[in-house]
Amino acid sequence: MTLKCRPTTGVYLHNYHVNVCQQNDLEFDTELVRKVLTKFKHGKAADMFGLSAEHLIFSHPALSVVLARLFSLILLSGYVPRGFKISYTVSIPKTKEFMSKSLSYDDFRGIVISPIISKVFEYCFFGTELGPYFLRRIVG
Repeated sequence: MTLKCRPTTGVYLHNYHVNVCQQNDLEFDTELVRKVLTKFKHGKAADMFGLSAEHLIFSHPALSVVLARLFSLILLSGYVPRGFKISYTVSIPKTKEFMSKSLSYDDFRGIVISPIISKVFEYCFFGTELGPYFLRRIVG
């Protein structure tokens, strides 16, 4: 099991009611973090801090332990770091002949670049028991 949790009391996290877990029972496995890190694709754009997936993939194995502890503390405290909330959008032309015609905003698609650590947290979180609960609440 990747996330051990015994509910003790309920709180609101991002406008959703969630059971708060006891401090000693809430933890991400380092194996889950390492598995998520190995599934990232190589050669993708770096985030605004200059980190790319390769930095995490080829890092020391102790990084998985640190990230697992960080993610557990995020869930325990209910506080999302400010760096997780920022991103930027890059506009990419949809058409191949963008050099020969005038373009409107419909001729572009946006790619959102978000911090790689927040992506790891997202993939780890949706791989736990709480992930499907939030996904059902978001999708409807």
